[in-house]
Amino acid sequence: RPRPPALSRWARPDVWRGKRDKAEAASRDHAKELLTMAAARSRRDRPSLAPLSEADEASLDAGLGFEMTEGQRQCWRDVEEDLCRRRSPMDRLVFGDVGFGKTEMAIRAAALAFRGGRQVAILAPTTVLARQHAAVFRRRLEPLGASVELLVAPRAGDVAAPGELKPRTEAKRVRAAVATGAADVCIGTHALLSPKLPWRRLGLAVVDEEQRFGVKQKERFKAACVDVDLLTLSATPIPRTLGAALAGLRDTSELPEPPPGRGATVSLVRRDQAGSADDDAFLAEAIGRELRRGGQCFYVVPRIADVEDAKTRLAAILRQSDHRPGGGDDDRDDDAISVAHGRV
Repeated sequence: RPRPPALSRWARPDVWRGKRDKAEAASRDHAKELLTMAAARSRRDRPSLAPLSEADEASLDAGLGFEMTEGQRQCWRDVEEDLCRRRSPMDRLVFGDVGFGKTEMAIRAAALAFRGGRQVAILAPTTVLARQHAAVFRRRLEPLGASVELLVAPRAGDVAAPGELKPRTEAKRVRAAVATGAADVCIGTHALLSPKLPWRRLGLAVVDEEQRFGVKQKERFKAACVDVDLLTLSATPIPRTLGAALAGLRDTSELPEPPPGRGATVSLVRRDQAGSADDDAFLAEAIGRELRRGGQCFYVVPRIADVEDAKTRLAAILRQSDHRPGGGDDDRDDDAISVAHGRV
């Protein structure tokens, strides 16, 4: 017979003091670990990297599609200084708004590490972002000869696309490539943090959206190889990260301005009620504009029970609008809308 749940006794002064003292002790121990790790890294003497050649710089510039801003150039000079002229491992935070070029800094740092014979780990918080990074890094780095792999934890029910290996078989192949050094750049989610993933020559770890990971998860990269350079990307650095920067435990670089042609992010708050002609027309116009330019849309539903109703509503709105992603076929219109619950 199951036991009823026990009620909290935190209201008792002695219980509260015990919990508080235990939390304070754990915080002090963890801070000591962080300081010890930072001190150990600062004393390491790891070989510096050679700067990128003019041909590699030209290839990266050509793939970028626009001229880097002065803020991006200064940020890259900071990262290049850490990798090519400092003897201790890099620990730098690059922060800036969405679309301001943080990924470009990671791409160039990965190219520099690859040319230096080191493996690169790119840690992303979601499978969607990891796949997007994989596509971008392959397009930019494969012309340089780098092998870019994607590692995500296989889920129950995952089905391989035509011509691809099964998810578990693909994950096993990527792990083997990482262990043997055949994979120069590996992009993935929390699967990269697994102790079962032995790196052959890990030299650079990039953590994207670092505010979405715990401290122990990020420190696992440093513990895996004490000589690993760490580049952290974030649009909204957490107070702990900013505190470490102010204390001198890590360096920071800011991207203060968007690339040329990049508009400001617009946030609009308004009512959205199913069955309202005005709300349906607004959705049709907004989604149609994004689809016409070749983009994607996310429609977030607060209740799981409403997901299928929302999908049916969006499909009906798209059928009635001028833009038909399915090309006029009702079945293909439904296929153009995917439910991502539990898969991101």
